[in-house]
Amino acid sequence: MADQSIHALLMQRAQVIDELIKAKGASKNRGAAIRPGREAQMVDVLKERHSGSIPFVTIAHMWREIISTFTWLQASYTVHIPQTDDNRLNDTVRYQFGFTVDVQPHATIRQAMEA
Repeated sequence: MADQSIHALLMQRAQVIDELIKAKGASKNRGAAIRPGREAQMVDVLKERHSGSIPFVTIAHMWREIISTFTWLQASYTVHIPQTDDNRLNDTVRYQFGFTVDVQPHATIRQAMEA
């Protein structure tokens, strides 16, 4: 039952985002709706009220995925990064922006910044 409730709440949140997009007249081409300060505030509130045996880092990671996905739904965006020999930058980007957001590697930092 808990899994169904979590899923239902996520679908309900998606419907709210759909209504927000309609009300604002937003389109997927308007640019990102990223608000880092607001997102950090939301995580701080979660941390303050967190209890129980599940590590908070797990909650924070799931929350980042949820927020990133719903932000992307409001206005899709791509994260541009320089290509590196290791995966640390890509891992950091995936942690911050989740797996819904497109990540575009570029040969140089300059090319990534220009994109």
